[in-house]
Amino acid sequence: MRNQNSPSLILTAFILLLLSLTLTLNHTKSEVITLTPDTFSDKVKEKDTAWFIKFCVPWCKHCKNLGTLWEDLGKAMEGDDEIEVGEVDCGASKSVCSKADIHSYPTFKVFYDGEEVAKYQGRRDVESLKTFVLEEAEKAAMKAEHNEKIFLKKSKILSIVVLRNETRILSSSSQHDTSSYCPHLSWVMKSWVTAARLIKDGFCLHLMTSIY
Repeated sequence: MRNQNSPSLILTAFILLLLSLTLTLNHTKSEVITLTPDTFSDKVKEKDTAWFIKFCVPWCKHCKNLGTLWEDLGKAMEGDDEIEVGEVDCGASKSVCSKADIHSYPTFKVFYDGEEVAKYQGRRDVESLKTFVLEEAEKAAMKAEHNEKIFLKKSKILSIVVLRNETRILSSSSQHDTSSYCPHLSWVMKSWVTAARLIKDGFCLHLMTSIY
């Protein structure tokens, strides 16, 4: 009986060992993403995502003195889907660092929706860095949400203008001249009457912008 169960026990022990090694590797895996000229712009433009990026060069003693600080920060930020921790080697990616206006090393910057929103100049420890990026990411998200609300509000107002023009044209094009309050639209509205019914608010804003 013991001999029959031995292969099964050995297989179970082997599987448990593999699972243990996998969990250990995943736990120690760095969450820091290396950015290059091919990936930097697309990554930092990811919508609703804050990027906390370290800019360094291999020969800088101050960068070397950071040790595993940035990797430790990456691990500390695990599970936060709205914040990414990245790094750029300015020796290998000079064009990126030039575009990001990097003049000293190390430099730590936060980007949100493709724009630089903050530069870190505080204490170099995980807790300070984490607190900083969480606060800056929240502020950037609130600002982006506010701007989006303004955009939607303006687009709705412009949509009303389009629909009013459409209504007047349909009701009596001979008696109501759209040029009296929107001369730029008068010559296009007749051909866009049907389409205007289907265009959503956001597209109406783009339509108006392109006309003006």
